[in-house]
Amino acid sequence: MNVFFVETPLQLMNAIEAKHARALVGNHLVVLLSDIYPRGFFEPLLEDDSWDSIRYVESRVPARGALRRRLQSHASTRVRSYYETVELRGLRKRLDALAGPFGRAERLFIGNYYLEHMRHVANVLPHDRLVLLDDGTTTLDIAEQRRRHAEGKPAQPGKSWRARLVDRAIGWKLGHPAHATFFSMYDLNLSPADSLERHDYSFLRARAMRVERGSEVLFLGQTIYYEGIAEEEYLARLRCVATHYGVDRFVYVPHKGEHRDRVRHIREELGLAVRTFDVPIEYQLAMRGPLPGVLASFYSSALENCRLIFGADLTIEAVYLDPQLLTRGVEFVRRVYEYYGSKSTPQFRVLNLDCND
Repeated sequence: MNVFFVETPLQLMNAIEAKHARALVGNHLVVLLSDIYPRGFFEPLLEDDSWDSIRYVESRVPARGALRRRLQSHASTRVRSYYETVELRGLRKRLDALAGPFGRAERLFIGNYYLEHMRHVANVLPHDRLVLLDDGTTTLDIAEQRRRHAEGKPAQPGKSWRARLVDRAIGWKLGHPAHATFFSMYDLNLSPADSLERHDYSFLRARAMRVERGSEVLFLGQTIYYEGIAEEEYLARLRCVATHYGVDRFVYVPHKGEHRDRVRHIREELGLAVRTFDVPIEYQLAMRGPLPGVLASFYSSALENCRLIFGADLTIEAVYLDPQLLTRGVEFVRRVYEYYGSKSTPQFRVLNLDCND
């Protein structure tokens, strides 16, 4: 029996790839639902794929009763934090209850390893082998952090005593499994205890139909505000990029986690076309089309995914965004651009624009 635990459509796409690449049987899927990714975002990817069982778990249970609703939206940060802890404790209990009926899995596949709830699953669901699915370019960081942990070095910034108390109150089990296999398309610098099973989206490529080709430039948005870039700076850089490609053929594809106000500003204040899809862009282009004239972004992991899927059939450009414009994740973003630069071809490149005027 194999258990797959995912919480984003990209993780699900990689789970499907892993299942078919290994010709696995006895496959059980668990999908963690959220406000950003409700059930409707996963179902299109499951229409033509079979699983022995599919279970959906809510990451948050709607607040019942006036008191809980008041706590959820309370003006005090401390009160809201308390309620968040209560919600996470409820999630932990749901995950524990879910793990029991599975018994022992031959392989356990999980998404983002460094999220507490994902690593908790790896600790409470017995398994013979742990497999880490790609979660975009975050995979580069996860591999580095596991290597540092194996070397006895700090893997992540240390948590405050308050955060450690919260983890304890929630009941997370956050031990680091000694061995893990990365099912990944990336070149990774791994701990000696970890292993790599490389993939190149062969299953998706084999299913991809011949799609029409257009002349548009699809530019993929990101939840880049997590790295601390100023909103005005982001919009200014985006305006520069759109001017470079030509506003008339430029189409912005928002990330599912982008704030609505930003998307509204892009559409109304920058005057750019905005388009959304109900599946990951990789699946959209391969299975539905049309292929754009250019696929671009700042440093979205979808660029590397599409490089492997489409090869020379699609022009892909990572527009350079100076990491010094960010207040967080500077080294991570620098490593992503270095990685993209190492894969440069006539159809895949890092594009450095002069956007300082």
